Amino acid sequence: MATDLDGIFNFGLKGLRDRNVFDKWLEDLKALNLEKAHDHDGIEEIGEWESYITGYGGDDSSENEPNLPYEVTFEGPFMQKITLMDDISTISTFFRLHILFNQPEWFFDFIKNVYSIIKIFGGNELIWLSSLGNASYSSIYQCEVWENTPYEKVKELLIEQYGTPKTTYKEMAEYGEKLDFEYKDIDVFLVDKIK
Repeated sequence: MATDLDGIFNFGLKGLRDRNVFDKWLEDLKALNLEKAHDHDGIEEIGEWESYITGYGGDDSSENEPNLPYEVTFEGPFMQKITLMDDISTISTFFRLHILFNQPEWFFDFIKNVYSIIKIFGGNELIWLSSLGNASYSSIYQCEVWENTPYEKVKELLIEQYGTPKTTYKEMAEYGEKLDFEYKDIDVFLVDKIK
């Protein structure tokens, strides 16, 4: 089973329901100029950011039930997806978890873009985890993050289960050199302070 690399960051809507603010964030994302990419033939492609609201009070009346959490999602044209909840936020990627341990330098440009995105919302800390697959902390993602557990509480749970986090990509790569990639055996995670 694929083991995705996704992140959580320290921002929550905290009851914010102002579409004007969400529209401003969408414009700020567009202003980052991340809408361009090159296909396999080197031809430039251009995409567009979009946003939507789900859950109670959202855009889809079929989901408008009080037990569904309110989420604002921003989807970028090339595999960027940011989901804002009241107590925690996520960023989904197209990378697999192993890249964090094997080739972190390979996605440094991507990380810089992620920093720019997260700063728009006022976040300043990011933890890379796995949302799906057999990674040891996928269950924390599925049972805590998807349930809108506050970021600091998720971080505390990770520290309880896995100890002091790594704070550099270099440390993750050094750990990866010793890992045979039985994802269920991973016992480290990264807390990245956004610069």
